[in-house]
Amino acid sequence: MKTLKTIPLALLAALLIPAVGLTAETIDPLEVVQLQADHRIQPMDHVLKASGKTAYGQIIESHLEREQGRYVYRIKTLGVDGVLHRMTVDAEDGHLLRHDSGMH
Repeated sequence: MKTLKTIPLALLAALLIPAVGLTAETIDPLEVVQLQADHRIQPMDHVLKASGKTAYGQIIESHLEREQGRYVYRIKTLGVDGVLHRMTVDAEDGHLLRHDSGMH
């Protein structure tokens, strides 16, 4: 009977362990400055201006993350029409990796 209780726990642990490696890591502001100085990432304002992403409206939240070995900016903007936009932008080259939008 004891093995029946440990099987679900072992299964749960096996399912959770791979997810740990897929989570994004938020980068400390001092590290962001160093990454920019080393030319490993572009400043967010350069990425936004070059790609026209400010056209989505007012930036309400942004931060840099490391996701699967790549630096990405996570940006939320609010359009004048009230639509919330969530974008993931490659911090090295400015390419838009993902864009989701929906009502505020």
